[in-house]
Amino acid sequence: MSGYPKVALLGYVDDEVMPDTVAGLERLAAQLLQSREWAGAPPEFVDNIDSAGVRTCGVLLWLTDVRASGEVTVSAELDRRELADAKSVVDALAAFSGRTGVTVGIEYGGDSVGWIEAGRPDEGIREGLIGEWERGVAG
Repeated sequence: MSGYPKVALLGYVDDEVMPDTVAGLERLAAQLLQSREWAGAPPEFVDNIDSAGVRTCGVLLWLTDVRASGEVTVSAELDRRELADAKSVVDALAAFSGRTGVTVGIEYGGDSVGWIEAGRPDEGIREGLIGEWERGVAG
């Protein structure tokens, strides 16, 4: 939604990045693009190497930053839709991890939330990210 600050939800490979992993994540991002009507921009595949030589390969979803101070509160409808978007990305990354055995790290706003190992999101993702958000949406 324009006018609101954005925050990144990033799922990235937390293992050695292999060529088949890159291809699999590219396919996953393409499938996610077609899978639903997204509240904002659809998730995108990322594969970058920063100036320190650290590679980030994964899926990026831009969300409305409801934590931004001094901003007008987003509508409950947008919050619900973006929660559904975030859950779709996490679920798709969990399925990918389960199929491939790749460990996936999850960051929200540049902060580590947790990891998905062997297809299982840890407590930080299940409770800290998704659970807290669900409770907030439920009021």
